[in-house]
Amino acid sequence: MVKGIVVIFFLAVIGNAYASGKTENILVFKGSKFLINIKNNCPEGYVDCQDVDYYSINLKTKSELRLKGETWNKKGSDDNIGFIFKNKDYIYTISDSDTPITSSTPDKCYGLLQLNVYHNNTLIAHDDEVCEK
Repeated sequence: MVKGIVVIFFLAVIGNAYASGKTENILVFKGSKFLINIKNNCPEGYVDCQDVDYYSINLKTKSELRLKGETWNKKGSDDNIGFIFKNKDYIYTISDSDTPITSSTPDKCYGLLQLNVYHNNTLIAHDDEVCEK
């Protein structure tokens, strides 16, 4: 069932990208709890982008969420931390995972991401991107 949702999700993302004539700047986050599509709508090479789309599916409840956000950069530099999306009192961040990397970590599992959801500055949800070995 989940595989079917994943396939439909990917086909919708790719189909929409080709229909609009754009295939770049799409990031897909596959966690154990959420499947998330992030689309950076700024021209390639822009480090600071205020036009980023977030679309997620909760794999347990099948609920969907769409948000607008921006890139999340270190203050005073062009170093990108990830993405940040705000929805009233909720803040959603996508950033590098805090999961430690060891010598036994497969090469393709480097650079995994994490989702953190905050409500009134309190962490209420977390999901790590799943490494498909």
